[in-house]
Amino acid sequence: MGNKKIHVLSILLAVLVIAGSAVLGTGSGRIAKSADAVEFKSAQSFGDPAAAKGLALKANAFFMGYEYPFKWSTNAVFAENGPGFSTIHEKVDQYYLHNIYNTNEFMRHEAKVYVDLGLNGKLYQYAFDLMRGAGPGASKTVEIKLSDYMEYYPVAIMVDGQKENDHIFIYTGSSNDISGSERGSAGRINSWLAEHFAVPVPKDEAGTLRIFKNSENNITLGYTSEDGRYIEEHMTGLIAFGDIVGSSCIIDLYTGDLGTTLAPGAAVYEIPIRETRYGLDLDVSGVREAARNEEGFASRFCELSADKSMLLAAADDGSTLKAFVMSISTGRTRSLELCTLSAGQDYRAYYKDDYMVVDVFRDAWYCVAPGEGGSFEVIRFPQSSAFEQSADFAMLHEGSMCTDVSFDGEKLAAAGYYGTVTRRETQYGRYTNFDFKGLYASVYDKGGLKYHEAWENSLRSLGSFEFGRQMQDRNFVTADWTE
Repeated sequence: MGNKKIHVLSILLAVLVIAGSAVLGTGSGRIAKSADAVEFKSAQSFGDPAAAKGLALKANAFFMGYEYPFKWSTNAVFAENGPGFSTIHEKVDQYYLHNIYNTNEFMRHEAKVYVDLGLNGKLYQYAFDLMRGAGPGASKTVEIKLSDYMEYYPVAIMVDGQKENDHIFIYTGSSNDISGSERGSAGRINSWLAEHFAVPVPKDEAGTLRIFKNSENNITLGYTSEDGRYIEEHMTGLIAFGDIVGSSCIIDLYTGDLGTTLAPGAAVYEIPIRETRYGLDLDVSGVREAARNEEGFASRFCELSADKSMLLAAADDGSTLKAFVMSISTGRTRSLELCTLSAGQDYRAYYKDDYMVVDVFRDAWYCVAPGEGGSFEVIRFPQSSAFEQSADFAMLHEGSMCTDVSFDGEKLAAAGYYGTVTRRETQYGRYTNFDFKGLYASVYDKGGLKYHEAWENSLRSLGSFEFGRQMQDRNFVTADWTE
């Protein structure tokens, strides 16, 4: 169905350039109703729209450029002949936006294990001496071998409580002259971290150390290895994530770039949490290994189920991709083989309720869902049509962001934003930019793709919009089967 029709949609992501320049530019209090009615051009179309009947799509975008931020919200319901869209816009306050922006992969977890180069006393002193006499805002880059300063990366764990007045505590690893107390509870946690998260620094690896002095005259360190791996404290030196469940902290499988180097096998740990008058305390003497991957398999994606009883992970050993389903309460781990990966083949994983969907580019979608009698099964939705193998589709599909999935027991839907993803690096950090192009929806059954459509609009030429920064962020896009 090579349809290039124009859809007149009232859609969230949708403000005409004319409306944007002539109406929005006059101030947030004078936004016209035309901002909610926009023409969308069908950029790609395949199959029968009736296959999407019963699919409901919700999407949000935020306009940041004027006196008050605005949210554009779209509801789309798919019928026999395609989608019907309705859009409204409303003013939102800064507090609301603060909560939205704190949903990235790092912030939405309550526990993080990460690398903090500043915890290594020898390296920190070297950097501090280089910046003597420099004022706030000063920066410097130097070429070093990180292995000259440490044998293992210095690691820390950050735990944030559920209550408003809970404090964030950072406990640092104890090896290689890493700063931190070696007595009492802190010492026990340091020892546990050093034992379980000892990531070795590559021998004689050259790289660039970035030193920045902030407004409080403290220095922060960033490092880029010769092969492009970047580390800047907890945001880009992540090893593992975790969540607080009841009175315990669940540290997930190793998911960060550095965490994948840990051996043997990635594990899930359950650590009791105690509340003291000083804040939270981790009782590592009561730690329990809840589950473990197979030897040699590193998890790139993992997430707790909605009820936090199971952890679902997608892991590979470089050639074989598997799903691991782990019961937090019993420690039972089930391994389900998904496919064989070709050289350089990439994949992503999405989570919904109690199932996981893994998108293996130019191969298939794999849904790992509960079956009968407490079992889990794999349902394969092949990406085998000539349409999906085309360069145009690959560019759209592999550049999609903020995608959500929905499985109704028979059909799988994926819907969200697509665009161009670019990355840049500065002396202050590494940044990812998403250049929005439009909205898409795809529907599969076990035979393959039944319907796909993508719509472009002119919103991308109007700056100051936020469309979400993660692969899956339900504050921006949700897809659900309603019938």
